[in-house]
Amino acid sequence: MLIPLVTDNPQLTLLLFSLFTVLHLVSNFKAVRSVVMETFNEARLDVVWQNFVRNGEILPLQEANGREPVFNWFSGTVPIRLGVKLQELVDCPEDLERLTQKRKKKQFLIGVRNGCVCVCLLFGASLTDEFEAMCQALSLRKLLKKNPRTSFIVSLHVWSEAVVELVQELLIYTDGYKH
Repeated sequence: MLIPLVTDNPQLTLLLFSLFTVLHLVSNFKAVRSVVMETFNEARLDVVWQNFVRNGEILPLQEANGREPVFNWFSGTVPIRLGVKLQELVDCPEDLERLTQKRKKKQFLIGVRNGCVCVCLLFGASLTDEFEAMCQALSLRKLLKKNPRTSFIVSLHVWSEAVVELVQELLIYTDGYKH
């Protein structure tokens, strides 16, 4: 039906191609936005965590999914690397000693290397430890976004007890989310 119209008309062909491409992209975008996931990924956890820190309330699944960015590579955020080797986080034995003395028996270490927030999970780290480490890494990333020239090693002792309590409250609520 359209073939005889577009065969000898390159302008119409280009117009129809553009129209169908835009319709296809819009339809796919709406389909992706309609999916409600019950697990955390980095972007969804960031949305829930930042709202919790700001307002003291945890977003419901629908709202958290709705606020999650579809195109998050344009945000210009500091990358988070979860599960790095200890050698990537410390340069010398003094750094390791300083971090292990101040980590208060936590099963993870957090540092900043080469513009990335690096999280080293220690032997025996639980899902709770991983979750707490990610929340702290997200908070550190937000601080680094405000001051990108910052380069330092951070462990749990830097964070106030209030933040640790917030993480514990968020962990209690995560029964609504699948682990």
